[in-house]
Amino acid sequence: MRINNRFISKLTAVALSSLYLPIVSLAAGGIVPDCENGVCKFSDFQQLGQNILGFLIKILLPLAILGVSIVGVNLVMSADNAKGRTDAKNSLQNVLIGIAVGVGAIIIVQLIFKTLGAGSDIPSIN
Repeated sequence: MRINNRFISKLTAVALSSLYLPIVSLAAGGIVPDCENGVCKFSDFQQLGQNILGFLIKILLPLAILGVSIVGVNLVMSADNAKGRTDAKNSLQNVLIGIAVGVGAIIIVQLIFKTLGAGSDIPSIN
């Protein structure tokens, strides 16, 4: 019985992300801030944005590394197969586009919050 390499890659990605995501979300101390007496203010909205940005920053790098690693394994395993190499290169392009979209989203949200006056409490990409 032969198992498809894509299936193994996807299974590995799902297993690792399902192990990693709960740890990150619990370590963040919760994303939604507590509002006083059930009334949320603009500062609570800013705190929500800061929490979301912090979560995105913590999750983007491990997912990017995982994606590039899986593509690298696929590329090495398909060294003698032209179609496999083409698929791996297309997957790498998709991973890089995903990284660019993630970083772009973080930058845009930071810009919006700085424009609204959130100050320097927003987590940085550095």
